Amino acid sequence: MPKVKCPECGSSDTARIAYGLLEPTKQLEESIKNKKIYPGGCDLTGFVEHNRHCNNCENVFDTPAIKRRREEWHNL
Repeated sequence: MPKVKCPECGSSDTARIAYGLLEPTKQLEESIKNKKIYPGGCDLTGFVEHNRHCNNCENVFDTPAIKRRREEWHNL
């Protein structure tokens, strides 16, 4: 899978944001420690804000595919 670049700083050091109550497992702990997953907290609204986090500049953003889906959803 290609690296996702931050639109703010251009860094490829990004992580997927995981929302909700995350089950504490060894694999999850390692993924957070290695900055592959960024815990995004509980999603109480039912609408997740962003799906990527930049480990370099702390920017949160959407990948292009998610951004397109959000725009399509808003146009319904």
